[in-house]
Parts: sequence; C-alpha cells; structure tokens
Amino acid sequence: MNVAAPALVALLAAIGCAGGGGVPGEALYDPISERLVMQPYPAAMPWKQVSDRHTRDGSLTVWIPASQDLESARDLLRRRVVLRRGKFAASELASELANGIAKDCGIARSDGPVRATEDGNDVACATVTCSRGQGSTHDALVFLKVIRGHEALYVAEREFRRELDAAGLREVNDYLARNVYLCPVTGGIGRCAHLPSAFE
Repeated sequence: MNVAAPALVALLAAIGCAGGGGVPGEALYDPISERLVMQPYPAAMPWKQVSDRHTRDGSLTVWIPASQDLESARDLLRRRVVLRRGKFAASELASELANGIAKDCGIARSDGPVRATEDGNDVACATVTCSRGQGSTHDALVFLKVIRGHEALYVAEREFRRELDAAGLREVNDYLARNVYLCPVTGGIGRCAHLPSAFE
C-alpha cells in the first residue's frame, strides 16, 4: 500500500506529538477530575458519533464523517479512556496498541512511540501502516496519541482506510498536536482556560 512515504509519516507523527470528551460521571466509570479534550475533526459537516461504550476498565467512543456509514467507513476517529493500568507509561500503551493493530495486518510498519511532555503530562505518539495483502480493500494508516493523566490513560486514534497525501498527513498531525489535550474538568490555564463544549 502506497499511503505515504514511511519517512514522512514518521516525521509528521513526531510533529503531531509535540506541542473532547463530555463531563465525566462516576456512574459511567469515567475519571472525575480530568478529561480528554478532542475538538471536532476538521470537516465541512460535523462528524457523527456511532459508538460510546463504558466499562469498569474504561470507555471507547467512535466518530465517522457524516457522509459515511460504520460498515464501510474510510475515516474513523476514536477516543479511549483506559483505567486500571496503575503506573503504565504513555509509551507502553502506545506500543501495546500499535502492536495490536499490526497483529491484524498481513504487512505492517510501526513508527514510534515518540515520547514527549505536554502540559506537564507524559505523552507518546505512534503510527501504524497496515496492509492485508495485494488487492486488499482494508489497508489502513493509524495515528495514535496517548496521554498519561492522574486518573487514567487517554488515547486519540485517527484511522484512514484510504490513500493519504502530504496535506492529509499535515492535517492529522496538526489536529493531534493542537486539538487533543488533557485538562482539569474545572478548567485551568493556557488552552484549558476556556474548555470547549463536548465533542458530539
């Protein structure tokens, strides 16, 4: 699969690592003092939420473009909240998720994790280029950003099941760097001073 030059993917993944969820509730086993902010993904029409599952081990929310359906979606955005991992580092979870994605591929290339600190939090980014063989219609390019908070690990995962050009690579990395971040639920300083409304 010729999604993009591997070196460019790795470079832009590192850039995306430099540099949301709704109000949590104990009934949903969500963290109560912090939340992962994920601003709406750039699009002419807002993306639609197609899944929102909560368990004692965390939660998974999925969005796709308004014009696509889940069964044949070519673009997916996932937000994961991972609980019960103790002192698990952001880079450890990024490696675990990347390896899990690669395991389902016929041919896979992983770049990262690239470690960073963002707003005082431990952060790691990784990318996985996945091909299931010649003629496959399920090739994918997956970008991961993991943030270690006080209560949980938070993951933003952007998956492309289509060709991606340099402009698309810049867009996803800019989105992950600027529009995905962890904040105290009551707000804070800098970009956390004026929290956006929930990403719905």
